Amino acid sequence: MLYRVRDFCVAHAISPVTFYKLLAQGQGPRITRIGGGTFISADDAAEWRKKMAEATDQSQVRPRHASRHAGPVQSRTDAPGARHRTS
Repeated sequence: MLYRVRDFCVAHAISPVTFYKLLAQGQGPRITRIGGGTFISADDAAEWRKKMAEATDQSQVRPRHASRHAGPVQSRTDAPGARHRTS
């Protein structure tokens, strides 16, 4: 299986801009040019995912929660740095 760049980006939740930035930094997947197209094989995509996971500092990754808010929701007036009326 071969991904076109746009399909690879959709499958990996990255933008084409990010894809090309990663390539320029030497961090993108291995690409194959066929005719006028740029493709990424399924094997190269898997290798790239593995490489990216290994490069990620796992101690900095927070587990996903069902809710976006881990704690109680603060009102605007309870938030740190909020201005309080003195009237």
